[in-house]
Amino acid sequence: MFDAVYRGLESGGCIGIFPEGGSHDRPRLLPLKAGAAIIALGTLARSPDCGLTIIPCGMNYFHPNKFRSRAVIEFGPPVEVHPDQVAAFKLGGNSKRNAVGSLLETIQEALDSVTQQAPDRESLMLIQATRKLYKPLRMKLPLPVVIELNRRLLKGYTTFRHEPKVIQLAKDVRAYNRQLKALGVQDHQVEWGNVRRRPWWLVFLTLLYRIGELLMMGLATLPALALFWPVFVTTRAISHSKQRKALANSSVKMDGRDVVGSWKILVAMGFAPALYTWY
Repeated sequence: MFDAVYRGLESGGCIGIFPEGGSHDRPRLLPLKAGAAIIALGTLARSPDCGLTIIPCGMNYFHPNKFRSRAVIEFGPPVEVHPDQVAAFKLGGNSKRNAVGSLLETIQEALDSVTQQAPDRESLMLIQATRKLYKPLRMKLPLPVVIELNRRLLKGYTTFRHEPKVIQLAKDVRAYNRQLKALGVQDHQVEWGNVRRRPWWLVFLTLLYRIGELLMMGLATLPALALFWPVFVTTRAISHSKQRKALANSSVKMDGRDVVGSWKILVAMGFAPALYTWY
């Protein structure tokens, strides 16, 4: 297998590698596997002048288990393999292992710069809530800005998380989140609940407008819903069944949302065209 990869890279090709592949729904990356470093060092050992570089790529998902969800892909600066690492790799034995480990650490640092990593899941949820509170009202931030803001808040929180002011702030944000959950509202809906900023008649007119909009949209989507509900029901049932099996058989998955997203796509790709043809 490595020989075929070496030949492809030596000829100027490009390959994509997921060096740990299990952190889709975890707050931080799992330990990297050595394959990426071995491939890079092995290629340069065979062909030092092939110009191989490693491009770190970070994939950040927003609701990956839902159709039409969003994602941001970030590319970091190229990682150059040092000639000393290649020379050590050629020697074999402990020198080879040290070279692989050294390059793997470099790759890890490069991936850290293009991904969001939190100490635990609770911290990640805390940072996301803090970012929503920090964002100015009625301002829609571009997705890359959201990712960068999350990353900076995570860095600051992990550095100063034991400071008294930060501890108190975290308590307040968690209490705010619990109150939102108890009331069944989201953060962006809170502003409309402030009657001091909006008169009662404006809130009432907004309610009437929303009801009218709901009725019109409901009537417009009713034919499509009647025709295509089997696709939605089937994809949901199969994907959640696969999710339960994956969680039972895995020691690293937390929610298995990647399994849900993958099976929704697979089922819809086969079932939807068949259903449309039958109609």
